[in-house]
Amino acid sequence: MAELVARLHALRPTVEEIRSIASGTGVSVGIIHEAKVVLTDNFGFRDVKNKIPPDQDTIYYLASLSKSFTAAGIAHLISETPDLEWDTPVSKAYPPLSHKDPEVRQHATLVDFLSHRTGLAPKNHIWSQEFARFTLKRGEDIRVITDLEKIADFRSRWIYNNWGYGVADELIEHIDGRSWGKFVKDHIFDPLGLHRTVTAKQRDDDNVAKAYVTLANGEPWEIEEPDGEDGEILSGALAVRSCVRDLLKYYVAFMQAVKYDQTGSPLSTVSRAFVDAGKMVEPYIRLSSESGDLEGSYGLGWVRARLPCTLGALGMNRSYLGRMPTVGGGTQSTTCYYHQGSANSFLTSVYLLPDTESGVVVLSNSMAHCDIADWVGELYLEAILDSPEKNDYVQLAKSSAEAALGLWPGMRKELADKQIPNTPIRPLSAYTGLYYNRIGNYCLAIVEKEGKLLLRFQGEKRITYKMTHYHHDTFSWLISHDHDAKLGRFPITRASFYLIKFDTYGPDDALVDSLIWVHDDEVLEGERFYKKDGQCNHMIKSLPTDHPGPVSEWRNSSIAKLASELDSTTGVLCEDGRQDHELAMVTTELEEQTRSIVDRERQSEDSRL
Repeated sequence: MAELVARLHALRPTVEEIRSIASGTGVSVGIIHEAKVVLTDNFGFRDVKNKIPPDQDTIYYLASLSKSFTAAGIAHLISETPDLEWDTPVSKAYPPLSHKDPEVRQHATLVDFLSHRTGLAPKNHIWSQEFARFTLKRGEDIRVITDLEKIADFRSRWIYNNWGYGVADELIEHIDGRSWGKFVKDHIFDPLGLHRTVTAKQRDDDNVAKAYVTLANGEPWEIEEPDGEDGEILSGALAVRSCVRDLLKYYVAFMQAVKYDQTGSPLSTVSRAFVDAGKMVEPYIRLSSESGDLEGSYGLGWVRARLPCTLGALGMNRSYLGRMPTVGGGTQSTTCYYHQGSANSFLTSVYLLPDTESGVVVLSNSMAHCDIADWVGELYLEAILDSPEKNDYVQLAKSSAEAALGLWPGMRKELADKQIPNTPIRPLSAYTGLYYNRIGNYCLAIVEKEGKLLLRFQGEKRITYKMTHYHHDTFSWLISHDHDAKLGRFPITRASFYLIKFDTYGPDDALVDSLIWVHDDEVLEGERFYKKDGQCNHMIKSLPTDHPGPVSEWRNSSIAKLASELDSTTGVLCEDGRQDHELAMVTTELEEQTRSIVDRERQSEDSRL
């Protein structure tokens, strides 16, 4: 044990070098071996402005590390509900969660949704946008889930899909009556003594990691903490917040509960907080069709792998490098359970070795130039294994950071190479209007202002994107890395994402009636959005209608006033650094005022009720 601890402590300069290469802000690490905590360490700052470092009690946004909590909660729900089993079709348990595809509707179970094997499209980029604010309200997730495109045969392919965990949290509330957050608190957080693990923003807690995005020059840019709280959409996929101290307790108890299910070994009192834990790590679907076995597969909130092998299937580095390095080279074959989380400003990872009850947890509070939590987690994992063939994680950090930054000018070059020059353009007014998805809950507003065409997601006036004519009836809204960062957007580095193609109808295709946006990486043909009051208006299943009461009217008019202030203050967004900075500051100030208005509305409604 002493030799292991010495190896782990010796890695501190390497972690600092990786953090420096990535220009990351804060990192917290916790390591267990033989079910005991052997190291906790912290790097950088949880609050850059005030130079406050994190510690093992600092609360971080976990993003997709939340999924294992939700899967564990579902196991409790099944154990307490007589007519609910793992193989019960979800539509039978909760009819509103009934997908339009007959096969999915009749057969999709909780295992299918939680293991990402439904074959449904991810649609990750419509539920959260600027400053990681949610664009859809609770309840709208049900409408989206039941209308997701089927892009692969049922149970044929692993397609990572956050909406499946939205199914889980909706089902918990429907059957139990408690919210998802209250349910997992009662069944998991409290029995395990996770006193700093929560499902809501901790506005009155001083020891919370602030959220950052790293600019191209390495400067940390502070943004708002991402949305994701109990009672909002997709809370079961991403809304848990926790600290290293709590997570180490959680993962030790989890590994012991899995061991009990698999071998019947003695179970500690704490580990009884888990029900059917072994179910969480069974191999339900291969991550890749290239693999001939089910090692390298997804369970329920966990990836199951067999070292030596490549890891990082859910992290950002894979998208930067294409292929990940083999971890644990030269060691004996051993099982590894892992997962990763990524929000627009937090990157997290956990790697567990159940054979030795070992594990690594890494929490970071910035969308840095590469996925720090990934590289640091693998670095410590190889130290635990004492791998004779260790990877050079400093070089990997350099390569991935360089590749990540290169993707932005690469998109601009790709668009330039594919552009058809000198194609005609219609009068800009021909393109303007509100364009809705088929179920009518997501809108792209196209506006003409001062001779320019502008794009607003969900009709939001506070943040506007300038569109430039690309060719024919296609326009680009491509922005820069720093522009994206300052707006708190998740970094999308696929050029087609930034193109809007308008479609036409009528004699000589004279009228614009819909547009196509390729916002889903898995749906390469894109999604069609229909123009409100256009020829194909009937394709929109329903449109949002407002029935505001006095409080809502006051709120809406106040927010409209703020939006007007922003319009007059900043005008159209552009890529000039000074204007970007001023815009972000004004936007942040107006966001705070808007939240204050909404909070006052809620307080007024509460007092009225």
